[in-house]
Amino acid sequence: MQNFQKFFSARALWALIVTIGAVMSGALTQHVPQESRASHAGGAHHVSARTTAHVAHVIDGDTVQLSDGRLVRYIGIDTPETGKGYAQTQECYAREATARNRALVAGKDVLLERDVSDTDRYGRLLRYVYVGDTFVNAVLVRDGFARARRYPPDTAHADEFAALQERARTQGKGLWGQCARN
Repeated sequence: MQNFQKFFSARALWALIVTIGAVMSGALTQHVPQESRASHAGGAHHVSARTTAHVAHVIDGDTVQLSDGRLVRYIGIDTPETGKGYAQTQECYAREATARNRALVAGKDVLLERDVSDTDRYGRLLRYVYVGDTFVNAVLVRDGFARARRYPPDTAHADEFAALQERARTQGKGLWGQCARN
């Protein structure tokens, strides 16, 4: 055990444990859950309502507009700003993140899964997004197009996203290998 501890730093060991736990729970399989992964039982976190919708327009790497005009902001991730809207300057890897999001969801029917909050302060729906068996939020972090961000109380997948980010960062994927300030 001492050799194992010497080989891995505490941070790397924690990321490995979280990743193994996520794989064992099925969280990294990108499978759309049949039932919520958590419930209210014993005060546990709750992932709630699921709906389907059609993506009409991709705004940026973590925001889309649905065919009914509503905006959806992806929960638990943050992509570089495009310089449109409230952001004044385009950040490194913004175009790439927007293009990847477009490739994943544009013109497609998506499953939207709510966590605790329904909307953010701008009135956008806050959702986890799935296309078929692909967990879009997770793919964007895993492939280095987004950073994991914990926005309480919507944290059902925060540990999964943190583990995916750590792997992308150490492998220099996407923005982690292309941008000076990460």
